[in-house]
Amino acid sequence: MALAILIAVYIASDLSAAAQTQVLLIDYRLAPEHPFPSALEDGLTSYRWLIEKCNFNPTQIALAGDSAGGNLALSIMLSLKKDCQPFPACALLMSPFTDFARKGRSLQTLAALDPFVSPELLKIVVNSYLPEGDCLNPIVSPIYADLSALPPLLIHVGSQEILLDDSLRLASKAAADNVPIELKVWQDMIHCFQLFAPHLANGRKAISEAGAFLMEHLPLKEED
Repeated sequence: MALAILIAVYIASDLSAAAQTQVLLIDYRLAPEHPFPSALEDGLTSYRWLIEKCNFNPTQIALAGDSAGGNLALSIMLSLKKDCQPFPACALLMSPFTDFARKGRSLQTLAALDPFVSPELLKIVVNSYLPEGDCLNPIVSPIYADLSALPPLLIHVGSQEILLDDSLRLASKAAADNVPIELKVWQDMIHCFQLFAPHLANGRKAISEAGAFLMEHLPLKEED
């Protein structure tokens, strides 16, 4: 748990600097003690809090997440769409987990190359988060959702991670649904390589490009 929090803080801090904006880290409830939809409820509550209590316009908000956090960012936007609520300006997805049914070929073809994530680990994650649910539910498996009308998406993924196909298939689905989509596959990179940015040139470059994407879609700060 402590390691996961540190990783989130490191990436959030780097993105904040690169995008020249504030970042809100959500301490959402975690499985298995709090399975679906607990995390989604917390994400939606935080989004609405920014709008209703902090007076943010949705166009002043971007969502970002890595791995399961990328899944959560998509789930939040799909829930907003279902409820006819306004979207954030854009979303940054780093190595997102998009298919709880785990049908991507890379789960097997790249398993030997991925030092972080394994098919067995994903099975544990799915069973913990969705113990009695439907893995084809588009809210938890956005690859099966109607993505039309979603805001611009940027997907970063490593070429040597088992979730590669989750990103490739999501990008293809988003393009088919006319969602503005940018996909970058980072060669020879592993799952969530951005956390190594202090020591990895590609990590620093990825953070820089992500920051530029966020700055492009978020409004400029007003001068005092």
